[in-house]
Amino acid sequence: LVHVELGIMTDEAPAEILSAEGKSINLYAYSSYIAKAVQELIEKSDEQEKRIAALETELQTLKNKKSAQ
Repeated sequence: LVHVELGIMTDEAPAEILSAEGKSINLYAYSSYIAKAVQELIEKSDEQEKRIAALETELQTLKNKKSAQ
């Protein structure tokens, strides 16, 4: 098992998560930033699930109409 370091480089980080001097990451801001991103992804996933359900219902309705003909 190889140990891999994961993280973000300050020169690639959004300004919202940098420390006041811009040389390090503010971990509270970073975790808040990530939490917001997760919330947005959950909302998008929920919307997609609803859309898929609606499309499945529409598909079933069309199949039922076709078989009734």
